[in-house]
Amino acid sequence: MSTRAQLLKRRGGDELPADVTASVDEIVTDTRTLTEILEDLLIAADPRTVVEPTPVDLVTVAENAVGLLRDDAGRRGISLARAGDPEPIIIPGSRAALLRLVIALSTNALDHARTAVTVTVSASNGNAIVRVTDDGPGFSSEVASTAFDRFVSSRNVDSTTRHYGLGLAIVAEIVQRHRGTVTIEQPSTGASVTCIFPLGPA
Repeated sequence: MSTRAQLLKRRGGDELPADVTASVDEIVTDTRTLTEILEDLLIAADPRTVVEPTPVDLVTVAENAVGLLRDDAGRRGISLARAGDPEPIIIPGSRAALLRLVIALSTNALDHARTAVTVTVSASNGNAIVRVTDDGPGFSSEVASTAFDRFVSSRNVDSTTRHYGLGLAIVAEIVQRHRGTVTIEQPSTGASVTCIFPLGPA
């Protein structure tokens, strides 16, 4: 459906009325959202699924995730950037799952950021580190303790608190399957979620 909608927009070009163009954009966005939900449900249904690990460059994964979400961030008026080491940082695992992890963390950050989200990939002491930081309202201590549980929500009518569905629970399961750890940190402003994985052979 998303492909057909994009094709319609491309063929129509500037001749499409503004309301039609807006509707097509909504179809594309909604289709992507539904696809992400289905992917999350599939992973959640059987988190023990074993995937033969292959060398995965987390720098490339982060670049791809940022590229996929940049238009969405722009529409929200939020700066989305990748930072950290430019050289490849390799771990053994599933590229698709790790991409889903970075997208989930980045999407959650975009949902709560005021102006900026940064995805940082680095290596230290034999570990690969993926950190996603935003300048939103941060995590309350109560929410931080349950943020990785499925379908946890702290949505409030004033939209000043963080809310979640499957996203962060999926992150925790993917991290566990890659023998890593995930923690929530509270900088002076905003929030930071850090995933640490053992490095693998290049």
